[in-house]
Amino acid sequence: MSIRIQCGASSWEVDGVLFDKDGTLLDFAYLWGAWSSLLMDRLRHRALGVNWETVLGLCRDGEKFHYDPLGPLAMGSNREIAALLAGHLYLSGLAWNEAITAVLTDMKHVSTQIDELRPVRAMPGVFSFVQQLSREGVPIGIVTSDDTEAAVKHLEWLGMRKHFQVILGSDGHVNGKPHPDLAIAACAKLQIAPERTLMFGDTKADIQMAREARLAGIVRIGLERTQASDGEEEQISHYEQLQWTTLTS
Repeated sequence: MSIRIQCGASSWEVDGVLFDKDGTLLDFAYLWGAWSSLLMDRLRHRALGVNWETVLGLCRDGEKFHYDPLGPLAMGSNREIAALLAGHLYLSGLAWNEAITAVLTDMKHVSTQIDELRPVRAMPGVFSFVQQLSREGVPIGIVTSDDTEAAVKHLEWLGMRKHFQVILGSDGHVNGKPHPDLAIAACAKLQIAPERTLMFGDTKADIQMAREARLAGIVRIGLERTQASDGEEEQISHYEQLQWTTLTS
């Protein structure tokens, strides 16, 4: 099933669609703000004098967190974030083995807390768009910097898991975003050509991945005011801004 998707001045005729997860399907700040807050509470007991908000690329406005769309929390994999945090524990005086063990232990504990809280909510309009694509038989997949198991779980909490034929996290590949490997692997599993695939994402890592995988194009969703366009993607704040039709052969 081929479709034509129009966004602004751009349109694409494609055979499938790939989505990033956090910030594209899910509200990034709602999930990862909770995760970060819980993790930083534990890290503060391990090292005094470290500004963990700055390390992760966060700033607080009262009880609300804002994130840097160019920062490690927005674009990094769990492995990368663990290494970053452990590096600061090492600089605070812990041996490297103690530092990385402490971070991984804390991340595992926080993951259990998140499982209990389930702080997920969908981006505006995404439910309807994904359901329509699924109903029309359009191959759709997810490529995320998160771990695959966590990504599947988050989609199940939202009731959206059934709509995606492929969900790939960076833990299953040597090179995650911004490298093209995830996108190329997802296209192969969906049996669609990269150049006939449209990407929806929210960060520069998504844009670079789509470009290097030679995808048909990318639509950026939920753009932060602090993040300028690269000029090679269309931008939307809501999925209802899209127009699309199915194509018959």
